[in-house]
Amino acid sequence: MVPGEVLIAVRCAGVGFAEVLMRRSGYLGVRPPFVPGMEVAGTVVKLGDGVEHLSPGDRVCAITVTGGYAEFAIADAHKTFAVPEGLDWPIAAALPITVPTAYALLHELGRVRQGDRVLINAAAGGTGMVLGQMARHVGAHAVGIVSSAEKVAVAYRYGFEEVVTTAEVDVGALKPRSFDLMLDSVGGQARRRGWEALAPFGMLVAYGNAGGVPEEKLAPALLRNGNYCAGGLSITSLADSNPERLASIARASFALVAADAVQIEISNILPLERAADAQRALESRRTTGKLVLDVAA
Repeated sequence: MVPGEVLIAVRCAGVGFAEVLMRRSGYLGVRPPFVPGMEVAGTVVKLGDGVEHLSPGDRVCAITVTGGYAEFAIADAHKTFAVPEGLDWPIAAALPITVPTAYALLHELGRVRQGDRVLINAAAGGTGMVLGQMARHVGAHAVGIVSSAEKVAVAYRYGFEEVVTTAEVDVGALKPRSFDLMLDSVGGQARRRGWEALAPFGMLVAYGNAGGVPEEKLAPALLRNGNYCAGGLSITSLADSNPERLASIARASFALVAADAVQIEISNILPLERAADAQRALESRRTTGKLVLDVAA
């Protein structure tokens, strides 16, 4: 081990669409062959030199970027966080990327306030469900967009006051220029619809491109003529550029889960040897919530 690293005995690993994009198109510069797995939860086995905030035996979760689908994983210490008491391993595996991402989108970038109207793409996904609850927690009005009618009822359980399908959006279900904040992880046409929905002085924040459509360059004239703001978020790059800020965000966001103000839906727990099935399920776009691999099983 090199200084600053942590060796973790993995109990559960989260499964995310970013891992599918790595396999398909080299997302984040990662191309096959590689061991997938961006987020893990388990116990600390060994510490590299210079790691002082952790001890062997600690219950932790971590952003690994790759290598998480394994019995043991190595993570950078500044991407490794203590798991709050009372949370089980599947929930802990869903923490390190999903929950800080939602918190940073709403509070650090979106600066959401009571009464704001927030439009959220992929509302029945792992991050979308957390966003809906966090928005409700501060008194904002969350409207979710989902890909199918089957996901509407799911999203309603997690803080959304209104849920519409992409098909309904395409035929004008959203009132134009009426939202203070739009959060998009899909890209393409979904993002263009987001611009149309923003009220004057509204902000669109992009934090993914699950649709896989090449991303358009942002023309300053679009912002100026619409009186819009634009933002972007990558938790993995924040971990590298400002680990102290990420640690603060992680603590604040994990506390909401520990206090039961935010619930994480684990839609399926599969053994490690079925990791391929987990990724195929994500690719089908029929899943909701968070998929987790039970490595200990």
